[in-house]
Amino acid sequence: LRSAYGMAASGRKKFPDPHKFPTDNRTLIKYHPHMIPPQQFRAKLSDKIIINPQYSQYFFELLEPSRMEFLSGQYISLALPEGGQRRSYSLCSSPEKDHGFELLIDSKPNGLGIQYLNSLHFGDEISFLSPLGLFTLANETEPIFMIATGSGIAPFRSMILDLLQVKKSTQEITLYWGQRFVDDLFWEEELEELCEDFSNFHFHPVIS
Repeated sequence: LRSAYGMAASGRKKFPDPHKFPTDNRTLIKYHPHMIPPQQFRAKLSDKIIINPQYSQYFFELLEPSRMEFLSGQYISLALPEGGQRRSYSLCSSPEKDHGFELLIDSKPNGLGIQYLNSLHFGDEISFLSPLGLFTLANETEPIFMIATGSGIAPFRSMILDLLQVKKSTQEITLYWGQRFVDDLFWEEELEELCEDFSNFHFHPVIS
């Protein structure tokens, strides 16, 4: 069985060659053989949902280029307005929606990236580099186990939507998602509906 696990992406300055990474049975994830070179994009904030006091979901519409091809599990590198700094955020939307994208933001750290995103008004533009990251799934048939806590659910949501709704995968997909309190959970209705619509998808929320 192959397992998928995620960590927040940060500090990547160079796009690596996926063919230099091992793909034998000792690896937990096989890197996708058709990685897409990153490029600069501009987008504008089109919507924002404050899920609860800690988490918000941001919706961006692409401006230039107007379409973005990416693999589920990848992330963007957001340019901050001052000091040439950047912050990385996983894409939580399906790659099928190539005219825009969604980000899940945990505001609790309240760092520079969070402050910048919180300052945006509808229609404000951002600049970012994408797609980035090797945390992707190869075309396989083995069962997939996904384990996440907090905002670590973001890349898995992209994968799940892509696998079930777009690719119509019949792989057994099991998601374990941990939060500290019941009130911290969100997207549970969406995930439970996916369980009803796709018998091969299994969702287990975990409260610690």
